[in-house]
Amino acid sequence: MVQCGSRSSGVKDLLISLVIPTRDRSEYLEYAIQTAILASKEAEFDIEIVVADNASDDRTSRLVSFLEDPRIVYVRSERRISMRANFEAGLNAASGDYLIFIGDDDAFTIGGLKLLSRLLRSNEYDVVNWPQTNYTWPGVRCSKGWGKLRYRDFVGEVKSQSLFAVGQKFLNATYANYHQGALIYHGCVSRKVINEARLGAKGCYFMGASPDLYAAVANCFSSQGRIGYLSYSVTIGGASPKSNGLNASLAPEKQYSNEYNRFLSESKGDETFSIIGPSMKSFGLYVLEALIMCLGREKLRDMLDIEEWRRRLIREISDLAAEYRVENFACAARLFALLGEQFVPPADSQVTTHSDKLSARGQSIRKRVWSLTSLEVSRGDHARDIMAFAKVVQRVCPAHDILVNGVTAQRISRRLKALINAVFL
Repeated sequence: MVQCGSRSSGVKDLLISLVIPTRDRSEYLEYAIQTAILASKEAEFDIEIVVADNASDDRTSRLVSFLEDPRIVYVRSERRISMRANFEAGLNAASGDYLIFIGDDDAFTIGGLKLLSRLLRSNEYDVVNWPQTNYTWPGVRCSKGWGKLRYRDFVGEVKSQSLFAVGQKFLNATYANYHQGALIYHGCVSRKVINEARLGAKGCYFMGASPDLYAAVANCFSSQGRIGYLSYSVTIGGASPKSNGLNASLAPEKQYSNEYNRFLSESKGDETFSIIGPSMKSFGLYVLEALIMCLGREKLRDMLDIEEWRRRLIREISDLAAEYRVENFACAARLFALLGEQFVPPADSQVTTHSDKLSARGQSIRKRVWSLTSLEVSRGDHARDIMAFAKVVQRVCPAHDILVNGVTAQRISRRLKALINAVFL
């Protein structure tokens, strides 16, 4: 491992590590780092930007050197390692009191860290999550970039609940999706929680076939504290032709690059950190794997609602394309066996899909609601790259305005009009 950079010597008393794992995506990484630098100017705490380079062959190292920012900590693996191992390398190189992970084709909103810093200074939360605003890079579905702004993601309100309550939803299989967990990927987690999570996981924080999913579950059982939900997007999730997640969701013949296949290949060399491997299509299987790995089989038997989990996995796997069901049902049976339970897949004739399909009337209602509360930005320079989109977000939904004036229905209405004027007029 090659490492450079160090903690800045500012007068602020809190250090936040912005960690960006990367591999051969310097054309996107540049914007991720630049938005982190812009956002850090608004923050009310010290920032370090950790770039964890997974043996890139492109200009990544030259890019980091060119930026010459003392807050950048650059750590490089000289050989290819798994995504999980590179996440762990980024964590090991970070020295922050709180940590945020994003992908190299993602970005930070310019004002988000300012609001987050106010929240962290209250010392009420071990984890803070927020809604993720999305941007699609040029080359995905069309030749131009585009982003979607949902006003509800920028109202600045704060809600909270105990991490225990969030963990219960996983144990009872009543969670909507794993993004309801305590996220460190597009979320903020305290060092205290991370250290506690490491105690029961072979000294590693990132485990399982999906390291960000594993952490979102494990964090819920690593603190008696609270999670805060900030309704202001601190980060922007990017989808590029090289995105692992995007390509994983597509049929092989429709994938934009070979990233997902590389991820599968490299994960196979890292199997000691996963029970089921990375090729399953049911996210519920990965959540159950995470519960087994972070809590242990014996402890989990007394905590898990096994019948509700059985029903959930049958619903979820039945909803997959037919060619994936056998493998995913077999995986479910393997996980249940670890808990001393049987899992009997339904016969083919009993499999029914459970997709949540809206009625025509429901689609019409949803369309009308979205037309009043969101805007797709895909015109001219406003969406040419993720930084341009971040500047649109800052112009329309400035964090300073929320801090000074608060949030009211009247202000929401005025801000929405400002959004339309900023983009189209």
